Amino acid sequence: MKYLGMPPYDDLEKIRELSKKDNLNSFPLLAANLGLIENEYEHYEKVNGDVTLLNPPLILHEDLKNGLKADYSRVLKALSYIAEIRDELSPDVCPMCGSFGTGQADHFVPKTTYPEFSLFARNLVPACKCNQTKLASYKGAHGERILHPYFDKSLDQRILYLEFSGDKASPYLAVELTLPYKTNADAKYHVSSIVAKGNVFNWASKEWSKIQIRPSATIFQKENGGYTTAEIRRMLEKAFLNSDRDYGTPNNWKSMFYYGLALKADYHEYIRDCVNQAQP
Repeated sequence: MKYLGMPPYDDLEKIRELSKKDNLNSFPLLAANLGLIENEYEHYEKVNGDVTLLNPPLILHEDLKNGLKADYSRVLKALSYIAEIRDELSPDVCPMCGSFGTGQADHFVPKTTYPEFSLFARNLVPACKCNQTKLASYKGAHGERILHPYFDKSLDQRILYLEFSGDKASPYLAVELTLPYKTNADAKYHVSSIVAKGNVFNWASKEWSKIQIRPSATIFQKENGGYTTAEIRRMLEKAFLNSDRDYGTPNNWKSMFYYGLALKADYHEYIRDCVNQAQP
């Protein structure tokens, strides 16, 4: 999860340009409906991407709906901004779930529901495969919604972390919200709909196994062992702060992992023993 700010494109100028392209599937119907679509673009921005405040989907001709959705997948110079969003806006951390890497452009509100936003840059977010689990889960039944990387500045704050509990040899993992966000319906919905459905638990389990079995492959690389519990705690704190900086967000998986461990004093002793015993 990461706040990105606005993508560097003028969407109104872009859609006007696209409406004149006779090699697009949406031609010429896009031009005929340009005013309606421009109004929806402006409204989307006016409500700061809050999907619960969007107008109902436009009633468009099926040929235009299908054309807009098909154009999204076209490899054309006029649509090169889609690849730029996918590959360049957040190349090393997914702003939707906090994983490492993107590789896909996710329609924040699905193009199947809102085809008018198929080519709208502010509705296209760089994402990893979590967009395949998100699907149409962009708002709940009680006014809650997912968080928007272009509009929700709260994504700059530490919203979530990994909670470790149970048997230390094989702990139970859960995504927990930090105190200011525990009662935030949008943050809770975002975590349950996207983050917790992804691969974060599998990734974190592997990281935990490294600490147990091969700690030299993690942040614990001190020669000759001899770590104290206090040193372990300080290293965990340093690790999540470094990850915050490296990825430009405290809501990446590494920060979530090390922040969660930093909170668990009893785990510090267990980690100390694992690391010291593994030293030659």
